[in-house]
Amino acid sequence: MGLGDNRRSPKMRRKIRQRKLKGRIKARRVRAATERASTKGSAPSKSKKSSSK
Repeated sequence: MGLGDNRRSPKMRRKIRQRKLKGRIKARRVRAATERASTKGSAPSKSKKSSSK
């Protein structure tokens, strides 16, 4: 971004959207990790996700 550029330009909107998306992904990963850690000792779940890639 150069001097005097509008923060509402398409480029900035794209950057903001991507930053929010990455934040949501990180928050979901943290929440899943804490959930896994809390249930680790009690009941191990049998449903394992298989990666298809």
